[in-house]
Amino acid sequence: MTRILLACVLVLVATAPAPADEDALAEVQGKWQRLAKDAQGRTVRYEKEHRGHKTILSGYDEGGRVAYSHTSEFELSRAGPVKVFTYFNLAVAGKPAAQAEKDRRSYIYKVEGDQFVEAHGLLIGQDREEPFMVIWERMKP
Repeated sequence: MTRILLACVLVLVATAPAPADEDALAEVQGKWQRLAKDAQGRTVRYEKEHRGHKTILSGYDEGGRVAYSHTSEFELSRAGPVKVFTYFNLAVAGKPAAQAEKDRRSYIYKVEGDQFVEAHGLLIGQDREEPFMVIWERMKP
């Protein structure tokens, strides 16, 4: 019985995502932006900044005013060749801190050149989500 339990623990440890290294953290740092359309078809410019293990995301309307903003914490990991970005403690500006989303959410990501690519809805347990991709461009200082 002890051997079976030990074997199960070893399998779980071997298949658990490994924390990402400092190079992975360094490559996601900085400011990123993308354009999207809102429900009314208006252009929204999204900007996010990864600073340490925190993210600040803001959406700007066509007039350049902040229409949405949130902060969150994140961690990076790897599952074999797959890079996983997990965010949590998401707090939306204007909402009480008690309403912060504590749930952990993850997506596959890669940084290639000046692009940060997110692939959502592809991980185990996300089969109810419609898969989609988001591509961010690195903002120049």
